[in-house]
Amino acid sequence: MSDTVIEPCDECSFLDGCDFCGNELCSCLDPDINPDSPNYGLVMLTMEEWEHHFKPIKNHLDENASFNDGSGGLMFETYGAEYDSVAAAGAENPNKIWTLVDGEDGETIIINGWAMVNRIGYFITEVPYDDMLDIVVCLDPDRD
Repeated sequence: MSDTVIEPCDECSFLDGCDFCGNELCSCLDPDINPDSPNYGLVMLTMEEWEHHFKPIKNHLDENASFNDGSGGLMFETYGAEYDSVAAAGAENPNKIWTLVDGEDGETIIINGWAMVNRIGYFITEVPYDDMLDIVVCLDPDRD
């Protein structure tokens, strides 16, 4: 066995783990692998986890946009200049576009990608998602 200790470099804090969840090998983005689960194959995130990992940008066109934390809203509308802004960002990198939708069970959720059916609004993130993942952001923390 080696006594070598790997130290993180100044630019990388991987060995410290995820700042949000604290896991060395962050499991926040691991899909549900229980085949009996209704969420099988999905990555289920809270709003806080999503904001931490993907870093949604503020809507620069509407200071009163929805999902406002006091410093500006995050959601972009599905029409007009706001939609055009989302489309331009999506043309540059489609994996930075997310959609707020009415879910199948009446819940409102954010999903990765462009959705046209049941859409309420869009989000643009700084960090792109892996298009091999189906990510659902649960807005109601009491729902399973």
